[in-house]
Amino acid sequence: GAVWYTAQAQGAVGRLDPHSGKTERVPLGNGSAPHGVIVGPDGAAWITDGGLNAIVRVDSKTLAVARFPLPKDRPNANLNTAVFDRRGHLWFTGQAGIYGELDPVSGSMRVFNAPRGPGAYGICVTPDGSLYFASLAGS
Repeated sequence: GAVWYTAQAQGAVGRLDPHSGKTERVPLGNGSAPHGVIVGPDGAAWITDGGLNAIVRVDSKTLAVARFPLPKDRPNANLNTAVFDRRGHLWFTGQAGIYGELDPVSGSMRVFNAPRGPGAYGICVTPDGSLYFASLAGS
């Protein structure tokens, strides 16, 4: 399949076809600074975008861009990484000290304070469904 990558300085994501070597660039909008990108259960690229302070979805067939902004009371989250859980919900981290959950079907989003404040970065779901995130600050 395709390999997705972020182009943070260009405010875009890219898609590489490893068989042909062809690349496509998808602009995400003014102010975009994409960080992490994963492929979701729907086959789309899902991006944590610190510049837009939003989760961004790029449709793998049409390259249509959809944005899911964080609530206005969570500005400058410095979004980093994301993972899908078994229900198909997207969980994400922000170095400003947050983690959150997005239901892609309804568009509803919940954002929480990280227990130890700033630094939330990596995030994963274990086989039993537990959610863990790592922090760059503290232990």
